[in-house]
Amino acid sequence: MHQTNCKIRYLVTIALCLILTLLGASSMSAQRRFEQRPQGKPVPAKLASLECTTTQSETDQRIRCRACLDGPAPDRGAVIGFTSSTQAALAPSSGSEKVRSGILGSGILGSGILASGTSPENCAQWNVSGVPFPVPQQDTVSATYGGVTKSFPVTVLPRALRSFSSYTGSYTGWWGSWIELTAPAPAGGFPVKVFSSEPSLTVPEILTVEAGETRYHYSFGAVPVPSSRSATVTVSAEFGGQKESKSAILELYPAQIIGIEVSQPQDLVNIPLGGADVPMKLRLSKAGGGMNVNLFYSGETGISGPRRIQIDGQATHGNPTEASFTVRLQPCPTEDPCTVTIEARGPPIGSEPNTVTRSFTLTRQ
Repeated sequence: MHQTNCKIRYLVTIALCLILTLLGASSMSAQRRFEQRPQGKPVPAKLASLECTTTQSETDQRIRCRACLDGPAPDRGAVIGFTSSTQAALAPSSGSEKVRSGILGSGILGSGILASGTSPENCAQWNVSGVPFPVPQQDTVSATYGGVTKSFPVTVLPRALRSFSSYTGSYTGWWGSWIELTAPAPAGGFPVKVFSSEPSLTVPEILTVEAGETRYHYSFGAVPVPSSRSATVTVSAEFGGQKESKSAILELYPAQIIGIEVSQPQDLVNIPLGGADVPMKLRLSKAGGGMNVNLFYSGETGISGPRRIQIDGQATHGNPTEASFTVRLQPCPTEDPCTVTIEARGPPIGSEPNTVTRSFTLTRQ
């Protein structure tokens, strides 16, 4: 009986060991199968935030907006779409500072490309600016990516002056200017103040855009200047409780030397022994305004005269004028005829030389 019980316990022990072995193998196999299963794909990044540098914009003021994702951009980059609720209030501004960030390309404001691995903050930024508008504009800038849209409110303050531009005919001394408003002028007209940084440029104190008009054209002139210089003309107006201004830079030029002439051609014939004084003329494009002209002489016979002359006068803008001077000529020494040369050098016209050279022939009869 005792031996029978021992055999039974022995068989039970063996059976239990086999069961435990099988259970262990099954658990390890299940673990291996679990470990070998493919892992799930990473969760795609979504748009997390949109912020701009200000909630209130003045006309032409650049605003920088920044859109960020909640994770890294995918391998091929993330294209973030930007839009504006009022197309007139905010316009895309060129010249983004980050490569492949804030590139304008499609939509009202375009799309910003956030390159994979190039931005540790997972953010893209772009610029917008307010355009002139006669009344305040409530605008909403929005960014969309990964099915998520974020918005940022911006108020564009009103402006009356849309633009101010000027053009010139270089040497004439007359300028034309255009003032453009954002909307028609009200009843009674819209006054615009004018200021010039250069006293020689004559501008009116106030110009008035007539009621119902959006543009105003005005011509103004400059008194002659002795050398090239720049002038800044500024127009300003008060509107909506704010003062606004626009400026244009104009280049003022001195008179251009056109030519050198002898007053009486017969004075170059039969110069007597001992020489003769011969009146000459320096022709200019307009009044000299105190400009200095240097004179240089050379030739096959003796010639002398003033080394510098100052040209005064306030001739009508654009009309040629002249300055007189006298040279002393000697007769031809041996050869007949002979030549003399006069060179006149005035102040440069901008970056261009203002020089004329003329040769004259002396003869005997």
